[in-house]
Amino acid sequence: MNLWIIIWRMQPLHLWHQKIIEKSLDDNDLTFIILWSSWMKNDNRNPFTDEQRLMFLKIFLKKKTRNKVLLLEDNDSETTWVSNLDNLIQETWKEYLEATLRRLLWWKKINTDEIEIWNQDFKHKVEELTFYCWDIENDYAIQTIQQHKSLLEYKTIKYTEINREVLVINHEWEDIFISSTRVREEIKNKNYGLLEKLIDRKILAEIKKI
Repeated sequence: MNLWIIIWRMQPLHLWHQKIIEKSLDDNDLTFIILWSSWMKNDNRNPFTDEQRLMFLKIFLKKKTRNKVLLLEDNDSETTWVSNLDNLIQETWKEYLEATLRRLLWWKKINTDEIEIWNQDFKHKVEELTFYCWDIENDYAIQTIQQHKSLLEYKTIKYTEINREVLVINHEWEDIFISSTRVREEIKNKNYGLLEKLIDRKILAEIKKI
């Protein structure tokens, strides 16, 4: 089984994040969307809590399928962080398989006599991971994974870079490169006219309440 992974802080979720998530959901059978640095909050780079970021994703992912949203806490030890990532992926994949089996039994797509065969065919470890990222050389999470990939139990690990430069918008005759830093600055300045072009309006409405 191959899994596609998106792992970002999403502080907050904005247009570029949404484009990549939509691409992964369109192209792949299953995508794990991982929010990391979940214990870090209430500072300039991490102004939104776990609950708030999960709410933003819930708004965006409404009626979208083939995804699992997960939280991964940061850790002072990079090796511990990578090991925790590995455990999170494996445990979630196991839960996904068990839920799939229950649905198949409920829909009578298989019978109880076929469960053992189904397990033998499908209930195996993830063989390949593909991470979506915007810049391998400057993505801290990806760099950490690469440095400690021996801790991961997958035969193949791939990285798909997405060119973020294509997401440049024009606002009041200025070309603006979309980034989380710029979005946070505009939230701080309450520049809602620009933010309506950077963030889903329903998500922006929730941000205004915070």
